[in-house]
Amino acid sequence: MNLSVIFHSWLFKDGSGYWCKDVYGIYFEKLAERFDLNLVATVKEDAQTFSTRKFSSDHRIVITHLPNNPLSKMAALWNGIRNAEFVLIFMPTYSGAFAGVVARISGIPYAVYHGIDWVQNTTWARRVDSSRLGWLIERFEPFWIRWWDMQLIRGSRFVLTAGGQLQEKYQSLGLRVIPTVPIIQFARRDLCVPKKSLHSPIRLLYVGGLMVRKGVQDLLSALTKLRGRLDFTLTLVGDGPDRRLIEKKVKALGLDQQVHLAGFVAASDELKNIYRTHDIFVLPSYAEGFPRVLYEAALFGLPILTTDVNGIPYLLQDEHSALFLRVGGIEDIANKVGRICEDTDLRCRIAKEANQIVTDILDCPAWQQHGDLILSEMTNN
Repeated sequence: MNLSVIFHSWLFKDGSGYWCKDVYGIYFEKLAERFDLNLVATVKEDAQTFSTRKFSSDHRIVITHLPNNPLSKMAALWNGIRNAEFVLIFMPTYSGAFAGVVARISGIPYAVYHGIDWVQNTTWARRVDSSRLGWLIERFEPFWIRWWDMQLIRGSRFVLTAGGQLQEKYQSLGLRVIPTVPIIQFARRDLCVPKKSLHSPIRLLYVGGLMVRKGVQDLLSALTKLRGRLDFTLTLVGDGPDRRLIEKKVKALGLDQQVHLAGFVAASDELKNIYRTHDIFVLPSYAEGFPRVLYEAALFGLPILTTDVNGIPYLLQDEHSALFLRVGGIEDIANKVGRICEDTDLRCRIAKEANQIVTDILDCPAWQQHGDLILSEMTNN
């Protein structure tokens, strides 16, 4: 059975083959064990900026390159879709929206995977860098995106959503909406029991992209307010467009001795060890779907401090399975970090409840859930 996947992120290519972000690499290889898989994506030939996995030649994966030119991109999408029996579209991207148009014109059934609210995500991206757009485009782009999104969603057989906010949004349209199992690289066997004790100094952890909407700079500013109150370190795992800006801020705030930028982590065993050897997880984001790193932190028994944006409060509950931070609230971040470090009962309670939530979710991996749904639709057709 032929399945085309319109991927929302990049693939990388070198002389030895294609590489993909490791968590998706495993996902696609598992799908390729059940389908003849055509992966349609933008391909880069420069250095990877995150942990990657090379596709094995043992799997039936065909790669269709998406060029930058819009007309050439439409032609590539047509070539990547025309022989498919079903299409899975990862959103949010314009390529995904175009793919939906092509699939509908061709009469090919498709489903949509939505990991984050397209309008909110784009609004934050433009707020950070609006130099590329004129004032009118920037002002009206959310309306344009909302229209595209609705056209795509209404033609889909089902919608996979990450987080309850997106689930409610699309269910209100009378669509078949299914909460997705998180696409993460860890499983129940990696489960860790939350621990009571803390390291000295206390080890704080952030895993994710180094970009403004993730709130890393707010976290750094908050930590300066904890000097003299806590002995701590912070490990930043990940890379991104604002890495140099964050490096400069670390130096400017005098946090060189406390903050370590680990960059992207190239092996899952190394990332597991990082989670296991830290005490508290902090994600002060401005916008998210439901981030995979929260599932991972909960799985490894870390108490979570995060903002209650988008899909996060639909799974985690303040004071029960997480401690919620005010978006952009530097004083609040400092106070909550101090509180969770000093309150053993609170720390253990939220870690234990989050640990149980994610344990219940991980019985069925994402590739199996998605593959079963697609096979059911293909069989019905």
